[in-house]
Amino acid sequence: MKNEDAFHSQEPLCYEQLDERLKKLQAEGTWVFRGQAAKWDLETTLERYCNLSRYKLTDARGIEAEMIRNFQRLYVGEDREEVISDTLYCISLMRHYGAPSRLLDFTYSKDVATYFGLEYAFETVPLGTDGKPDYDANRSLAIWCVNAGVLDSQIEKKYPKLYKNSLKPRKDDSKRNDKTFVGLYMANAGKFVRSDNPVKLHQRLDIQQGVFLCPARWRNRSCKT
Repeated sequence: MKNEDAFHSQEPLCYEQLDERLKKLQAEGTWVFRGQAAKWDLETTLERYCNLSRYKLTDARGIEAEMIRNFQRLYVGEDREEVISDTLYCISLMRHYGAPSRLLDFTYSKDVATYFGLEYAFETVPLGTDGKPDYDANRSLAIWCVNAGVLDSQIEKKYPKLYKNSLKPRKDDSKRNDKTFVGLYMANAGKFVRSDNPVKLHQRLDIQQGVFLCPARWRNRSCKT
């Protein structure tokens, strides 16, 4: 994208064209990808559950804090130390077990994103009269491509102090800890979304080459604005 603030939407492509475009973006090394059914909104599971329940998005922070607290108290795995000491690792593992969270799953791999996009699209195909999927039905997927480098540069411009104190240090593994995570995401210090990962990756993240988009402030449609 020529304009850092631009959002570009591409009409459906054949697989070869899609793969070629994704390959070019992946080669740049700053893009992350997410595949999903085209009809779905781009929203976190915690947003979705709040929107579908009696809770409001303003309740999300309290709900999240209580889930983290209970998970840290009850979890007994070999990585218990990381769960207690690293909030991002804890939330990512909770996400692995299906808990709603502020994290939105992305991947560094175009192929993984395409796989999940196809899987979700085929899951939406209705059954025919013979009880089998109607493969003539209209089905579509969306591959979301986000330039993670641009997200960081925008934060640096808008919140220079926050960038210096919390975001920039997280680029060093030795400082990608709970202190910088809480200061960047949990202190309500800015309105932004960026990609991030804990230093230690659990198996699901490793296999799927996963990374998360993480919002720093809860508000209506936080991942769509």
